[in-house]
Amino acid sequence: MGTGTDAFLRVRVIAGGQDAIFLVTKMCEMYSRYAEPKGWTTTLLSERVYSEGAESIALIGGDRAFNKLQHEAGIHRFQWVPPAGGQGRVLTFKIMVAIARRIDELDPPGSTASYENVRTYNFPLNRIADHRLGSLRFQLDTVMGGQLDPIIDALSAAEL
Repeated sequence: MGTGTDAFLRVRVIAGGQDAIFLVTKMCEMYSRYAEPKGWTTTLLSERVYSEGAESIALIGGDRAFNKLQHEAGIHRFQWVPPAGGQGRVLTFKIMVAIARRIDELDPPGSTASYENVRTYNFPLNRIADHRLGSLRFQLDTVMGGQLDPIIDALSAAEL
């Protein structure tokens, strides 16, 4: 499984516990929506819920999938106001995204030390900031809808 141009994707909660589980699903949906118009396939290989959160592993198959997605690796920070019970407080969750050409190259589940904080998703302000791109901001609902090309293209152009 995997051709060398395919990408193995691991999305895992690293801060926020059970309250952050929905974000693993949202992230996987975002990458699936990104893949679909490119003619790529997304195959869920495993998903697991555990006391500290959740994890999903998927194969995104298609021409240049790894090249396009490699900059997604890192810690993605989410600022979220729960619809009920949050009393207007902004909660912060962290999701680790790992991208590899082969499944055995994905880091062990406990390892986050080698990942930098790459992006903040601010739901109350409907914006995303990729910290590697300075002051550039992106519309959160558009990106979560699968339109990642503006971010990915900017990261590729910056040769990060």
